[in-house]
Amino acid sequence: MYNEFLPALRFTYGLKPSEGDYEECKKLSNESAKTCNNAISAVMGNSDAVKQMRSEIIYKFQRLIKEKMEYLLKFGFNADDLIDNFEDLVNNFDGRFLVRLLAPRTSTGQLALMLHALTSGDRKDHNLVKAYALYGIATNHSRLLVRLFLDVYESCPDLSSEKFRRSLANLFLLHV
Repeated sequence: MYNEFLPALRFTYGLKPSEGDYEECKKLSNESAKTCNNAISAVMGNSDAVKQMRSEIIYKFQRLIKEKMEYLLKFGFNADDLIDNFEDLVNNFDGRFLVRLLAPRTSTGQLALMLHALTSGDRKDHNLVKAYALYGIATNHSRLLVRLFLDVYESCPDLSSEKFRRSLANLFLLHV
């Protein structure tokens, strides 16, 4: 997990924020400390912090997904459609969900938080699974990982389907 999101991430999973969280932010570099404080503010409901996080994640996603445009077309995926779907999901997330989406540094972290979201039973968490899949497509450089996240994304509408379970299992098996 990215260090700048750890204090806010702990809060999203039920731990109370403390002065220590802000102290932890101060120990980071200037930009990371700013991101850390912004993430804590977003989780605590600051609408300006949430808007800033949304715009940053959408901009990053657009930039990264456009770099993979040709590769995605080979599998029948339109980058603009993926961007639109991602924006729709992210625009409905509060600070808690944005921090959960941004916190993982690796595909293993993305998978772990994706599995956690699946076990919650909350419909909004299922949208987070779809967002993790999309973000995994954009942020991973391995073609195999991108393909596996594409499979998870493609089968996401029906979380109880055999195709979804198989695509999630394939992603899991790559990591063990």
